[in-house]
Amino acid sequence: MDEFVKMDIFFFIASIELVILGAMFGFVLWKLLRILKHVEHIAEVAGMEADNLRGDAAYLRGRLLGVLDAIFSFMPRRRERKEKTDA
Repeated sequence: MDEFVKMDIFFFIASIELVILGAMFGFVLWKLLRILKHVEHIAEVAGMEADNLRGDAAYLRGRLLGVLDAIFSFMPRRRERKEKTDA
């Protein structure tokens, strides 16, 4: 076979391979970008839910402190000991 024919066949096969690999790389990149968009959305939703949870916890803490204050207001307070001073 002629050397130029062999080179033409090689370059033809290499070109087809390059096109196929480029298409596969483009597809993988497209899928990766879609996954990253979903991850970004999930992180955004998780952040909003964390803010809501923080607000709910602050509300609950306030309500519990109010209830505890009401309960402890009915209990008699202990008198503090007076320290004897030697002078």
